[in-house]
Amino acid sequence: MVSLAHHALRYDRFPTKWLDGMFLGNGDMGAMFWGRGAPFKVTLDKMDFWEERCAPEGQFGESHTWEDMKRLVKSGDFLGLREKYEFYMGGSGDDAMPLQPTRLPVPRLEIAFRESFSGIDAELDIEHGIISGYLYTGNPGPREPDTVEFRGFLDATKNLLILEFRAINFLKGFIPSSLNSSPVIDPLCIPVVSASYAHLDNRALRTLKAWDYPSLIPIQGPIPGVHDAIYQGVYQEVPGNQGGLLVAWMVIEVDGWVRIGCTVLSAGNLPRENLEAGRLLESLEHEARKILTRGSTDSWTSIIKHHEAFWNEYWSKARISIPDNILENLYYVELYKLACNSRQGSPPCSLQGIWTIDGQMPPWNGDYHLDMNIQETYWPVFVNNRLSLVEPLFSMMDDLVPIFRKRCKEFYGCDGIWTSCSISLRGANLHGYYNTEAWPGNGAWTAHMYWLYYLYTRDEKFLAESAFPFMKGVMQLYEHVLERNKHGEWHVPLSSSPEYHEHHLQAWGSNPTCDIALIRWLLEALLESASILAGKSGDGGASGNSVDDGEIGSNTTRWKEYLEDLVYFPADMEGFQVLEGVPYGYSHRHMTHLFPIHPFHLITIEGDRDDQYLVTSSLKHLRKIGNWEWVGWTLPWLSMMASWINNRWLAAKYARDYLLYINENTMHVNGDPRGIGICTHVYEPMTLEAGFTFAAAIPELLLKSWGGIIRLFESCPASWHDACFENLRAEGAFLVSAALSNGHVAWVKVQSEKGIPCTIKNTFGEPMVVRNSSSFGKVCIIEGNEELFTFETVPGETYTILPAREDPGTINFDFHHVPPLFNGRAWFGKQACNRNPYLP
Repeated sequence: MVSLAHHALRYDRFPTKWLDGMFLGNGDMGAMFWGRGAPFKVTLDKMDFWEERCAPEGQFGESHTWEDMKRLVKSGDFLGLREKYEFYMGGSGDDAMPLQPTRLPVPRLEIAFRESFSGIDAELDIEHGIISGYLYTGNPGPREPDTVEFRGFLDATKNLLILEFRAINFLKGFIPSSLNSSPVIDPLCIPVVSASYAHLDNRALRTLKAWDYPSLIPIQGPIPGVHDAIYQGVYQEVPGNQGGLLVAWMVIEVDGWVRIGCTVLSAGNLPRENLEAGRLLESLEHEARKILTRGSTDSWTSIIKHHEAFWNEYWSKARISIPDNILENLYYVELYKLACNSRQGSPPCSLQGIWTIDGQMPPWNGDYHLDMNIQETYWPVFVNNRLSLVEPLFSMMDDLVPIFRKRCKEFYGCDGIWTSCSISLRGANLHGYYNTEAWPGNGAWTAHMYWLYYLYTRDEKFLAESAFPFMKGVMQLYEHVLERNKHGEWHVPLSSSPEYHEHHLQAWGSNPTCDIALIRWLLEALLESASILAGKSGDGGASGNSVDDGEIGSNTTRWKEYLEDLVYFPADMEGFQVLEGVPYGYSHRHMTHLFPIHPFHLITIEGDRDDQYLVTSSLKHLRKIGNWEWVGWTLPWLSMMASWINNRWLAAKYARDYLLYINENTMHVNGDPRGIGICTHVYEPMTLEAGFTFAAAIPELLLKSWGGIIRLFESCPASWHDACFENLRAEGAFLVSAALSNGHVAWVKVQSEKGIPCTIKNTFGEPMVVRNSSSFGKVCIIEGNEELFTFETVPGETYTILPAREDPGTINFDFHHVPPLFNGRAWFGKQACNRNPYLP
């Protein structure tokens, strides 16, 4: 494993705001470490800590139906629509929010030393998920007499946060400390630890009170097996029999360090048999004692063993090296964040993941947005070969299918799968713009994530049990929506494009490009799936439908009819329109009118002249309209889009422009709080999907795969003369490694997991030879003028592709770092000299 030490986040200034902090996470529990020591603040979070009670206003279903909504739209009753279907999630000033599902703030841990520190020299090591450094009491310097060394991590395998401190006197050596027996204790290193809601603003406090949240219950008790050691904690009951949350901590001395251990637990961390009524707090305390006991006596080396093993295995999955070391640095930080926020067995990542804002109710309720955010969050798992990270999303969506089917019947009046745009962990509706919530594409775009998983893995069991039933369910809804127009074409008579014209009446129209793209992709994917699965048995998966239930034949006949007679995308001389007769007329953050280009690749730059014109004119018009209403997550999405049309200059530009939308520690702030003129939004609400999309955009500059074809280095910026990557994943279940040297492809390795034929676009510029790696026997020869070449593969075999002039025995196929374009290291963190070169 090549070291990622040079990609650590460096801190030579204190992170005095939550948004600047050092961040740790394990998919279920999160911690943001910040402050100056009087106190240090640890903003804790828990992915499944939710208020799930629903307010009655604006519910979809019963008298609130699609037919009723259409009637109000056609009558132009904007106020009636908002009053009936748009539940206001906000509140003004210090007013309490109306009761609604939302992520909940967790009590904040505070670690107070006897005084503030005057200096810091620290880092967040993303390779191992560890924070460490030195705190100074005098003028910052490496040999100050009074210094505190610290280190910490949030265990990757259990909800245990460990922070350790020890006082150092460089003239006398280490000062011994013991909180148990020794009278020699350096006061500098003894903390007072507490947890409370004292950090919450008035609005959050009033909201919790209005929703009948009782006060925190303090707890304490002995830690078994540790002499004179006690733990303390606070328990928050969630009203309405929704469970509760426990924050517990201890302070002990281990091997000369003052160790603080903290755990955050909820009912989701307990065995089902421990959840009987009245035993939740008792059971949480029992689990907390076990965790804190394990964290109280083991040495640092022992306690961190499984944690580091997780990160070592995670980073071994795939890696890249590119000459733009700033972009490479951010790429790895975002992959670190993704692993912190999505793990098997934990909930999927929501808008802010496990780093919800400190001191307030979460922006947008910290929910799951299905009209872009959840898709952008999980795009990077495929090409980056981190497939296990998307499994929490599929697990949640599969579990919610019965709810989605019930709501589809109630609201749309048909069988099928329908979900609103904004949902809670347990599927409750959260109400934003009523038209975006009612959009049938929310579930369909989510279904695309299932299809991507199949394309990248060729897992037919997953296709039969999860992907096909989900896609079939969302297509049932579109079949209900589709009607014949006067030309006999199937079309969508009424819908909207997510958030374009927000919730106003002009947002409505016929044949949104995004809907037509979703329907066309769905039909093609369903027909391909039916062909693959025909005659194969299945248990029906999440939707309760069997793949051999006798309906495949009738379904395919119907789907083919829809596909043949489906209306074409609305377009004009400036490219794709938003809706039929409605061009892209003002700057907007959502790029859903470009769905045919990305992510669905229905109209490509490799198509005929008409397709090429549509693609290039649409992007040209987008740039002409301008970026004033874009937000941070727009940029990496556009970078991916530019890669797919082979505009390498634009792809790199959009990737670099994204750095204008992040904080010094890489947190995405959506808007332009610095007022540097990148967009009209001056706010800074943190969400995670933008950075994750960046982590998808960067490797696609190196490797793209769609339509059964692998494309290598096609979108690399011209200045990238050298690049290297290992085990990036391509569609077809191929793991691909390759090196670019002095602008030429030096070598390629392709490992076939499923043994299907491999097709690669010829970007080599010279004759190449494909060999199997087991014996270096020739598989085929690629002539320099071939546009595409295909070779058969065997499951598990690896194939090398080399220039015909090269002897395979002389080639070093090892992954290696390429020379950087920029001097320097540690581009991110909180430093006296701002290292982000893209910020003024």
